[in-house]
Amino acid sequence: MTEAFELSQQSEQPSWLEAQLVPQCQRHPGLSGIYPLSDGLDAFAARYLLMQKAERSLDIQYYIWQKDLSGRLLYQRDAGGGTARRESASAAG
Repeated sequence: MTEAFELSQQSEQPSWLEAQLVPQCQRHPGLSGIYPLSDGLDAFAARYLLMQKAERSLDIQYYIWQKDLSGRLLYQRDAGGGTARRESASAAG
């Protein structure tokens, strides 16, 4: 079961992501949504592009973070980003 949540109003200017999500949340009150990405390249591209758009923080929840190409690219992109980061991982390679 998932829970819906209110997007916090940390500043008067909404972030890019808030601007995208608020209308969706208003159309579907009390619900949450997912968009499954079964193709590895699509899933990586989605994460990478969202990291580029991050303005305040990155809350990363990842099942396995390995020292493979995807893991190194995401880590390098995040390292110089200037955004706060909170990670939750079940395994690291």
